Amino acid sequence: MADPVSPAEGQLIDKAFWDIEVYDRAMNLEGPWTPYTPTWKAGAVAATIGNGTLTGKYKKVGRLIFWAFRFAWGSTTPVPTDAGIWFFGFPPGLPIVGDQAGSARCTSPNGFQWPLSVSQNVGIEMWFTTPADAAISRTVPYTWGASTAGRSITASGFYETTA
Repeated sequence: MADPVSPAEGQLIDKAFWDIEVYDRAMNLEGPWTPYTPTWKAGAVAATIGNGTLTGKYKKVGRLIFWAFRFAWGSTTPVPTDAGIWFFGFPPGLPIVGDQAGSARCTSPNGFQWPLSVSQNVGIEMWFTTPADAAISRTVPYTWGASTAGRSITASGFYETTA
């Protein structure tokens, strides 16, 4: 999408100008989001999802990227062997300029929710921390395993890109 333009002094806003500068931009805002599959790592080791779900979507509007993400633990999701922090990928090919803003929560099957902070790692991955400033890992906010099926992390936010 091109940068917005203003009509020159005395220029009438004709149909072509209206279509390109107003209508097409508005339709892009309402258009579909692009799905993507986020990466998942525990420390430096790729993790596998089993029968859980790991989905993402994004919407590019000019140089702003709006993103949404959901991770749900399944009954066959294996506990990562690496005890490190869990990292999840931002939309690929859309590098971050500066900081990103976002919010997240961890939800249990009974509906209990923990608010999480979203941070970025080298501009390509996100990680989450609890209100106690503990990073999400295989033991935070609880020990993940077969008994934690149905627990999830949901996040959304936005950032500026160079792409």
